[in-house]
Amino acid sequence: MNRKEIEERFKSRNIDAFLKKLFPFSACENAVIAEEIIRLCNLLASHHSSHFGELSFLLKESLDRKHPTSISPELVLHKIADSRQLGVKYIPAFVASTLLRTSYDRSKFDQYKALTLISITRLSFMGKHDAKIKAICDEVRLFANGQREAMAGYLPDINKYSFPELVKQFTQLTDREKSPIKSARIINQLEHYHRPYQASLQWSEGYTRSVTTKQFRQAGTLTVSPRQYLNDEGDSLIEIKQLHFGSRNNEIWQDEDGLGNDNRSLTIVTSPSSVNKDYSLEVMKARAIQARIRKKNMHLPCDIYSFTNFEVACLVQTCLKTIEVGDTNENGVAKLLMLMLLMGNTIEQLRKTKVQRSTRKSVSGFIRKHNLPTHKLRAELHPIIENISDNLSFPLPKLITQGVNNFQFRDIGEKEIKAYLQDINRKHHTHITLTKVSGYLRQKLSLEQIDPVIIEIICGTDIKAAPALYYTQLPYSSILNTYQRYINFIASVNRNPELGILNNLPTQDNMLIGSPLHIRTNTLKSLFSELNQLIQKSLKSPSSKFSEECHNNVTLYTQLIMGLSCGYRPVTGWFGKLEHYHLATGECWISDKEKSTGDCSRVIVLPKTALKVFEQYLTYIEQAAIHHGNKSQAISIRYHSVLNSQEHLFFYREKDQVQETIPSAFIALVDPIFPLQPNWPRHHIRSLLLENNIPPELISAWMGHQGTGKHAFNQFSHFNRKQMRTISQEINNHLIEIGLERNIW
Repeated sequence: MNRKEIEERFKSRNIDAFLKKLFPFSACENAVIAEEIIRLCNLLASHHSSHFGELSFLLKESLDRKHPTSISPELVLHKIADSRQLGVKYIPAFVASTLLRTSYDRSKFDQYKALTLISITRLSFMGKHDAKIKAICDEVRLFANGQREAMAGYLPDINKYSFPELVKQFTQLTDREKSPIKSARIINQLEHYHRPYQASLQWSEGYTRSVTTKQFRQAGTLTVSPRQYLNDEGDSLIEIKQLHFGSRNNEIWQDEDGLGNDNRSLTIVTSPSSVNKDYSLEVMKARAIQARIRKKNMHLPCDIYSFTNFEVACLVQTCLKTIEVGDTNENGVAKLLMLMLLMGNTIEQLRKTKVQRSTRKSVSGFIRKHNLPTHKLRAELHPIIENISDNLSFPLPKLITQGVNNFQFRDIGEKEIKAYLQDINRKHHTHITLTKVSGYLRQKLSLEQIDPVIIEIICGTDIKAAPALYYTQLPYSSILNTYQRYINFIASVNRNPELGILNNLPTQDNMLIGSPLHIRTNTLKSLFSELNQLIQKSLKSPSSKFSEECHNNVTLYTQLIMGLSCGYRPVTGWFGKLEHYHLATGECWISDKEKSTGDCSRVIVLPKTALKVFEQYLTYIEQAAIHHGNKSQAISIRYHSVLNSQEHLFFYREKDQVQETIPSAFIALVDPIFPLQPNWPRHHIRSLLLENNIPPELISAWMGHQGTGKHAFNQFSHFNRKQMRTISQEINNHLIEIGLERNIW
């Protein structure tokens, strides 16, 4: 046999093996698979199908197996899942998968499904591509189940590109050095599409590799906080938090809500001056450094180590005199110190900052990038969310930027800077350090009760360092105004108005920054009005008042209002039990951080409008328990268990079965109505409270965010119920504004 005959023989074997994998069931179930394949082959766009000669073969084999059947693709998929054979029969499971989320673009999904089918057909004929085939089959099936929400926004528009162009788009998205995507998880998911498509386009040869079972495969995640310095001697700490082992496939919103948890953490303290070999003394010193840094982060007015106004004036006055002198060795040092003071950055951070240039290519300011995972949501959601920008430009004083080409200052070392500061300290009897200079922006704005989100955006902090960064939407103008007030303050301390003259930047007044999930008022009005109409329609008829549809709509309506009213994180048993609520005072006890160490619960006060809806829901539960008493004992018992606090408040009903409130069940049920991630109320309300000038400490307390190592209402807390009622009243005004007071069913 020659080489060509051998290749044909192996191709024939590969085809037979593929058909056995594609049609592994009885004739009746295979007919369902064949019918779906015929549908996909007929709808595949010509700019994709023209690249595949295997299409006619696939159609012929499917037509041979087609005959009338009453079985649906969903039943075939359930059979595979129930028999726990998804890992073996992944090809028919992929073919039988149907799009469960009604808010998704079905035509786009069908095109991807059809292109995937013809691609894996070619790869199967070629052989040795089993890993790629399984990966893309599982990926499309999970997408159909709604388990790829974060990745969905990055999928290229398949109708817009030809097959080679589509592969090129995937190549750009999965290039880890140049890709705009920061999440390694999303890039990996896109690779599951990219590799099979590219291999089928280029007719790449497959390969096999041996993988032992000795590899450590347990999932785990950790967050390393930015290094925090206590002084110029190098005493510092980093904190490794959230070291846990759980699901690898957390959605983006789960990662957001998890950042506020204080799971077991490890704090690493470094001190170059430490030479003592006594372990107990080293531990005591490390704890003292940690306590000092935490106290420093509180920016207390009584902190004797803080940067005083006198020290600021001495530094600015000396630096400006040096700059006025002109081209000296100390000129660059003075400008570097002024940039650290105005930008709130250390030397290392400053050198990594991107420069904003004018039309003449001279330095005019600096650029911050505030990129969130929620910025790239799928196109179907764009009509209900805000358009967000992730680039911010901040102007710098002309006096400082003259003669500056970049922020590198390569000829200036730490030794020269410290020597310059020592001269200032000796002359004015001060104690100015690099740590004080780089931390003054945070110190000053914190004392002025500026929201930490604004401070961290100006300083360019990593979003993982502050959970509130994920949740907040605010106009660029408010951030810029805060920054300009800070510059004016620095100028006023030295009584030098010239320092307040900033470079001109392009106007960006209407630009929004941060989370796109601060929903427009009219959109929320439409949402609750539509839900209310569905409920009212069901309540008019005795036969439908206690139906599954009415129960689920009432539950969703109440849950959405409670989400806006109390900021409860989406968890199993969402919104707790009835015993967690005190209806007379409207107080609600929330414990949505069970993974945390210690007690991290909080108490908030429900708005009056939300309390009315909640009481109405309990009335419905009482009536439903009586109604189902003689019809369905199991459902009646579940209703009674809500009232006696034996079970959680909310549950769903599906085909005479009780479905407990878990985030995935909520997502599937609310998708046809409002298909956003389940924690969108937390994004919306935090942005709303910031708009209404609620103090940041109160907002953090309501959100359940940790600050300075302690939670609100923990020991030494100064918060009280009256302050919580302030937030409750603001939210109540908002609920009235979106029409909920009129729409209580």
